[in-house]
Amino acid sequence: MRLIYLFVFLFSTLFFSQTKEALETYLLNDKNAFVGKINNGAPILVNITEVDFKAFPNEILVKGKSDVEGTVCEFTGTLTLDSNSQMGNSKMSTLFYKFDFQEQKLHEHTGIFTGSLAMKTLTDNLALVVFEGNWESYSKKMRFPVYFDNNELLKTKLLELSK
Repeated sequence: MRLIYLFVFLFSTLFFSQTKEALETYLLNDKNAFVGKINNGAPILVNITEVDFKAFPNEILVKGKSDVEGTVCEFTGTLTLDSNSQMGNSKMSTLFYKFDFQEQKLHEHTGIFTGSLAMKTLTDNLALVVFEGNWESYSKKMRFPVYFDNNELLKTKLLELSK
């Protein structure tokens, strides 16, 4: 039994050490915002500007900015590896994380983003990254579904690769 745990630990360490740089590339998204909707209508832009792997592989710390209809807030947060992640061929792996992004408490319309992130690697420097969850104000008076991804950037990159 100990041998199985050791094998799983060594395999996951090897897998994650090979993809740390790729994960950072995917999360920084070529300095482009992840684009989506909040409350199924209002556009939202989310930029991850810093990635910290101190607690890697189980947790990744991030910093960034959210923009909902011109209201820009800085946030700090965590991505926690989900046990459903599929390790294997790093070019076709799927990673799942839980995300928790806490905006600075600057005004009434700030809060916490929580939910799930799915990351499907396509090439060494290209992955589909999808965030889906909720945003809730610190006052607990507002709670909205939220969705954002890198689909626009992905479309552009895939067009470039097809030429």
